[in-house]
Amino acid sequence: GIAADPLAPPPVQNFRIRALGGSSRAWGGRCVPFDSIDFQKREWVCNSGWPITYETLLPYYRRAHEVIEVGSYDYDPTSALPGSRVELFEGVDGDLFRTRLERFSRPTNVWKRLSGLLRTSRHIHIWLNAAATGIRLAPNGRCVHHIDCIDLKGTKREVTACHYIVAAGGFETTRLLLASNDVMPAGIGNARDQLGRFYMAHLGATVGALKLPNAQQAVAFGYERDAAGIYCRRRLSLTEQAQREHCLLNQIFRTHLPDPADPR
Repeated sequence: GIAADPLAPPPVQNFRIRALGGSSRAWGGRCVPFDSIDFQKREWVCNSGWPITYETLLPYYRRAHEVIEVGSYDYDPTSALPGSRVELFEGVDGDLFRTRLERFSRPTNVWKRLSGLLRTSRHIHIWLNAAATGIRLAPNGRCVHHIDCIDLKGTKREVTACHYIVAAGGFETTRLLLASNDVMPAGIGNARDQLGRFYMAHLGATVGALKLPNAQQAVAFGYERDAAGIYCRRRLSLTEQAQREHCLLNQIFRTHLPDPADPR
């Protein structure tokens, strides 16, 4: 195959936005949850196995769907798109593949959608043009004493609260935890030196041409709307059975129209 983007991964600042609303200010809105097997220990995948399960995240997935306006938590074309065809193309679903959906947010800029609620809340104070630089623990390491912050003018402040929630995304959360090393030398939550070790962008490639036995056979590669008007698109996923049988990583396949400049 050929790499979908020979320069991948692109510069981080192209798709990770440090601002209220985060990357929802720039994204196209495609949403897909992890599969159950992604959390599980797999002998053929080094360092696999999460301390949480798919079931742990499920209620948060459902709530996130409401916040980012991506419709119901349903990635099965049978129930999400009733009356429409199920398989990407007839006969493909089986032991190796299954047709699933990816959903697209409207797309929702979370800051624009919730800014009014946040600004008028009596319980939320928004501090713009500033960054958290460290989580300062109590000497015994069992609780947070304060958060170190600095604004664009270089003014430093200490922020205290009854509860602290770190929700800065994969990059900034990791950076903040690693930088907070005054009490825990390796950084908070990094006793096993795992923080930041497994970063990767999406690996994508064009792997070949899809040729069906019947030239007139329909392929459902386009976008469709569900009952709520949310755009959905089919894709092929490797089944858990196939991953275990062939010792493969999880991966998906999409169909695209051929390049008109390609003479093949």
